[in-house]
Amino acid sequence: EVYKEPKRPLKSLPSTPVPQSVPLTVQFTDETSHFGEISGGKGSSLGMLTQLSRKEKSFIVPKGIVVTTASYQEFLTADILDAVKHLEDVAYGNQNGDLKQVCNKVTHIVEKTSLSNKICHGIIEDLKDIFGEDVNQHKFAVRSSATGEDTAAMSAAGQMDTFLGVQGFKEASRDLAWTLYFRPSSGKSQNPNSFLQLPVDVT
Repeated sequence: EVYKEPKRPLKSLPSTPVPQSVPLTVQFTDETSHFGEISGGKGSSLGMLTQLSRKEKSFIVPKGIVVTTASYQEFLTADILDAVKHLEDVAYGNQNGDLKQVCNKVTHIVEKTSLSNKICHGIIEDLKDIFGEDVNQHKFAVRSSATGEDTAAMSAAGQMDTFLGVQGFKEASRDLAWTLYFRPSSGKSQNPNSFLQLPVDVT
C-alpha cells in the first residue's frame, strides 16, 4: 500500500517536567511513560505513540506496560553491582578479561535474582487492569528498553533480544529479569561501553 500523507499534521506532545516520584510500573496510556528517564527509549516511544494514536485515530499501538527504572533500582543487589563494576572495568580496559565470559557471569547473577514482591505486585495489577483477570491466557512480547538508547548520541538497534509469545506471569517474570541488557549480544555496538551505566526498563 502506498504511503499517504496524513490529512493534518501530527501535533507535538506538550512538554512536562519529569515526575519526582517514579512508579515501579506504568501503563503505555499513562503520561509518565513518555519520559525516557523512566521508561527508556522504546518504552517512552510506545507511550507517546499510544497518546498520538488516541488523538489521530489512524493507527493502533498494542496495549502494554513498562517496568520502570525505579524497578531496576529496586532489583539491583550488591552482587549485581559488583559484577557490573567488573564488567565495566573489562569493557574499558582497566582489567584484563574475556568480555563475553564476564557478560555471561553478570547474566547468570541477574537470572538467579528474584523480583521483589513490590515489583511483582505492580506488574500483576497493571496487567490485570488492562487485560482482566484472564491475563494469564494472553501472550506478550518482553523487550529491554535502556535510557538513552536510540537517540542522536547512540543507537541500540538489534542489540537486545525480544521474547515473543510469553504467556502467564511466571513465564513473563522469568524473561523480564534484566538479563537482556547484559548478554554478549549487547556488545554488537560500535561503542558497547556506553551501555554499561544506563538504567534499564522492560516493556
